[in-house]
Amino acid sequence: MNATAVILTVGLGTYLLRASMFVVLGGRTPPDWLQAPLANVGPAGIAALVGAILFTTRGDVGVDSIPAVVAAVSAFVVVRRTGNVMHAFVVGMPVFWSLTALGV
Repeated sequence: MNATAVILTVGLGTYLLRASMFVVLGGRTPPDWLQAPLANVGPAGIAALVGAILFTTRGDVGVDSIPAVVAAVSAFVVVRRTGNVMHAFVVGMPVFWSLTALGV
């Protein structure tokens, strides 16, 4: 199977899953037992992506970039204190750039 067919198949499957949520829920709110775990899906997905980026290097477990880890930790602390995700960019990127410029 070539790459185009795989991408189209995955895209169609994703579309059908998303469309099924609109059909099933159709203006109704999910029950309480389902609504609480759904609130954690977005943060868990972002944490998994960031963790994979920071702690793997070409398939091996390990830290490749100290500035990236320090920037991610500083951005996390700022977002936890302020509750505003935009502050992650305001703090994280300058920390990353400064440490990279210093040769860390």
